[in-house]
Amino acid sequence: MAASQDSPEAPTVARRRRRRWLALAIFGTLTLFVAGGVLEGLARVLGHRPFKPSTVSIKVEPGGRLFQAHPVLGYTHIPGSFTVTLPDGYTFRMMHDTNTLRVTHPPSGDRTQRPGLWVMGCSFVHGWSLNDEDTMPWKLQEMFPEYEVYNFGVNGYGTLHAWLQYQEFRKQLPKPRCVVVDYAYFHDERNVLTRARRKAVAPYNRLGPIQQPWARLDAHGCVVVERSPLDYVPWPGQQTFAVVHWMEQGYCALESRWSKGQVVSVALLQQFARECQEEGVLFVVAGITRGSETARVLQACAQTGIPTVDISVSLSEAGSRNLPHDDHPSARSQAEYARKLAKFLRPKLTAE
Repeated sequence: MAASQDSPEAPTVARRRRRRWLALAIFGTLTLFVAGGVLEGLARVLGHRPFKPSTVSIKVEPGGRLFQAHPVLGYTHIPGSFTVTLPDGYTFRMMHDTNTLRVTHPPSGDRTQRPGLWVMGCSFVHGWSLNDEDTMPWKLQEMFPEYEVYNFGVNGYGTLHAWLQYQEFRKQLPKPRCVVVDYAYFHDERNVLTRARRKAVAPYNRLGPIQQPWARLDAHGCVVVERSPLDYVPWPGQQTFAVVHWMEQGYCALESRWSKGQVVSVALLQQFARECQEEGVLFVVAGITRGSETARVLQACAQTGIPTVDISVSLSEAGSRNLPHDDHPSARSQAEYARKLAKFLRPKLTAE
């Protein structure tokens, strides 16, 4: 028979209940701590570590910066000549013209009367860690002296940036004869601005204010452009516990799948191609990285009639990267990109 509230046993029963709940709470807390400790140990045994924000130890002279804000592109190069020193002391030179693009030949008179050959892409096209004369667009200019080759490559850019560049620079420069958009598999996450992409690039804000346009597809499959600050906020505990960082990395991987970056990349390239076709501009997609991801995008473009070419080189071979200073393509690889692209372009430019 249960004790009533007025019974002398009632306070004793209530105390017992409170003690039971307190014991359960303590047990549950201890269990969580033990389980968390086990998971933390497992994460570290598997090689995971707490998140440590990376630092960019790159010296830029003069001024300390390479980028400036832009309302459409997010950021562009600062015009001028710069010497960049990497953490190991290796230096290289770069010159950005008054239009912010990296130069493709020594300074000369107005050459805008020549047909334009626009080469668009990321740091691979820009030629990061190499002097101006070692970049692919510079080599291409030497192979096509009858054209004015423009190097639209910018560190961190993707397919969306190339499309936006075309719209912006058509207001400044004569209509080009040909536009080449270099595609790499890692452009997919740039085009949709995944959390993993924010995590990797946020430290580079110290080289200049970096905003980021990104794309998504609406319900009708049309490209929609958004813009966001390029920031990254770690999860609580991520910088202390390896297991939290491990979970965050898993979330980043899932988000990359949900974002359908490759689908967005193909849609951007197809939209870009339609605009060039309407203006009578030869549009070419050049795969600059190897692998099934790049091959699928080239195939999807080719199926819609877009001229495509594989200009990639094996970056696993000795001498293909600018090691030990930087892992970007070496001068040798840049020359090979130019050779393959020129071989593909020559008959097309001659025929039209």
